[in-house]
Amino acid sequence: MNLKFTIFPDFIIKFADNRYLILEVKGRKTDQDSAKWTSAKELVRAVNLNSNFGVWEFKALEKPSDVFEAVM
Repeated sequence: MNLKFTIFPDFIIKFADNRYLILEVKGRKTDQDSAKWTSAKELVRAVNLNSNFGVWEFKALEKPSDVFEAVM
């Protein structure tokens, strides 16, 4: 099965230890956001099955001030 994902996250953070964090900062969650986040989680799951691309994670935050806690 061929799947196509088009995701434009707020941030993709690459850590020195070959981890990646897809980060979305959104104050109010909409139905469209839910679908986008489900797709992002599916993408992360698929990418992590292939260890050639490092370890990926997805996080959605409500407040920009939560960014520092999310990346630690």
